[in-house]
Amino acid sequence: MLILIYIDVERDVAESVFNLLNSGTGKRIFITPTQTDFERYITGNEAIIIRQLISEAPLQLIDEINTPSIEKILVDIAGDTEFAFLRGNELHYVYTDIFKKFNVNKKRLLRYAPRRARRKEVEQLLNANKL
Repeated sequence: MLILIYIDVERDVAESVFNLLNSGTGKRIFITPTQTDFERYITGNEAIIIRQLISEAPLQLIDEINTPSIEKILVDIAGDTEFAFLRGNELHYVYTDIFKKFNVNKKRLLRYAPRRARRKEVEQLLNANKL
């Protein structure tokens, strides 16, 4: 089973985080991989994906650690290369299921979507699934 761990970091520390993780984890580490990278190299076991944190991304503190909010995750999965496996009906299912299980702030979701140039896609998902 493929397990992916995503770490969003500020752009200026991505290389340092890569070097730190690459020197001690024994896991495969990738910085902002392309779709081709995913198809060719990110298969099989566990991998860590280092991504650049988008400015004004909605975050929340959990145990004193900044973590992505559910709204950020929903916008990211609507178009990031790393989540291409969620295209089509699977993405609709994920949106519907998350809205059932979590308290999603739609205002926050739609405020972040334009930062990722995904407002139209997110609105279509909300409307198509009556969310």
